[in-house]
Amino acid sequence: LPTYPFERLDYWIESANKIRLTQDRRGSGKETLPALPDEHLPSQFIKKTIIEPRDKFDQFICKLWEKSLGINKVCIHDNYFDLGGDSLRAIGIIDTLVTKYNTPIATHILIQKPTIAELSDYIKSISQHPEAADVRDNEQAYTLSLVTIQKGSERKQPLFMVHPIGGEVYFYRDLAHQLGADQPLFAFQATSLSGHSEPYDDVKTMAMDYISELKAIGAKPPYLLGGSSFGGLVAYEMAQQLKVLGEEVRLLVMIDTPFPQEMPAHLTNSAAILEYLLKDKIPLDTKILNKLEPKAQIDYVLEEARLRGKSEVIPPHLGVPLFNTWIAHQKATFDYIPKSYADDLVFFRHTERMEHFPAAPHETWLNYVEGKVEVHQVPGDHITMNYQPCVSVLAAHLKIVLKNTAAQIQRDRDNLEENKLYPQSYTLAG
Repeated sequence: LPTYPFERLDYWIESANKIRLTQDRRGSGKETLPALPDEHLPSQFIKKTIIEPRDKFDQFICKLWEKSLGINKVCIHDNYFDLGGDSLRAIGIIDTLVTKYNTPIATHILIQKPTIAELSDYIKSISQHPEAADVRDNEQAYTLSLVTIQKGSERKQPLFMVHPIGGEVYFYRDLAHQLGADQPLFAFQATSLSGHSEPYDDVKTMAMDYISELKAIGAKPPYLLGGSSFGGLVAYEMAQQLKVLGEEVRLLVMIDTPFPQEMPAHLTNSAAILEYLLKDKIPLDTKILNKLEPKAQIDYVLEEARLRGKSEVIPPHLGVPLFNTWIAHQKATFDYIPKSYADDLVFFRHTERMEHFPAAPHETWLNYVEGKVEVHQVPGDHITMNYQPCVSVLAAHLKIVLKNTAAQIQRDRDNLEENKLYPQSYTLAG
């Protein structure tokens, strides 16, 4: 799925330590708002106290944000996305910081640390700069795949979503926002997008490692799993493996996930991927694309977008690692042979047909799901159904599903407690 500028919503997950996972491939708060200013203090004093950078790290990031956002002055506690930032500019900021401090920084970190103060503290914590405190293993920034889209309430069971074929998860912010601020939503993003790790080319291995990461952060069953397109396929395999381990999956969600052999088969090179991502957004000459090397293709696309004033439609992770990730996941898709699933499935399907995609992607899954298949129609095509305004319809249905699931989990817990109090029944002899 391509990525566009998204809803401004903050929060992501923090992971303090690097954790070695399966095949050594991956690693694995109350959030408070800034205090309101004292109304009795002079306004000049308040402004100076809030805005003044604390050190050179703050100063550099402040200038970087001001240049990127085109504004005169930012506060170190301002949220990047509330100021008008988007995913494309966020990637540029992170690239600049990586070069400046010579340290790996995950591309999604700006959602996890959306203020200058938080971002600055994070960079100091992983940097080997002389001014930095608490030096940590720099590789940690490249080994985290599970990120938090929305922290939500501890009282609610978290929903874990898997990235689509391109490996990106920014677009889940729209869904999280529509589900309500109290719903925790985490997402697995492909770490191969950084270019510092190889992409998965096997669904089962990916599912195994993602389960390991679930356990690494202390997630407990019953699990709520899902994913859009390819992500639904990985979630399906995760559910299968968790059940083999004897762990409960209470909810499995697919967002327009075609059966593996019904996935588009033509997206096997960078030119085809670019055409798919940018079709109807930027007019691209396919003949020119096919004659260019991948890096030259990117330059061509960026220039076409610049000339037409449409830079906002460029995916934030556009680069050779994105192509490699996509192609590896494509291979994983066609190599995967699903087994029958013993429980229920909730499926969200498109209403607008898209070229190369099956008209009714849920139908083949009916032959593999032994439980109930609950199908909901969502306005839009395979891509647009994940964005506003279509995603609000998807979220409205999912919100009801989550509410019913939570109620059932609570009933099961209540029954379990009751059985502990009254472990057996007695029959009086007549």
